[in-house]
Amino acid sequence: MLVECAFISNPEEARLLGDDLGGFKERLAVAIFEGLSASLLGEREPQPA
Repeated sequence: MLVECAFISNPEEARLLGDDLGGFKERLAVAIFEGLSASLLGEREPQPA
């Protein structure tokens, strides 16, 4: 599985990935985990934490 979260050719997204301002990478990781978990458990929408 490939998940493309940002484009390094986009200056704003490259900055977010490089500087990790505001926990951008952690939020991406949590969103990917929740989506995969919901998919594997057969849920349509991830449940709020």
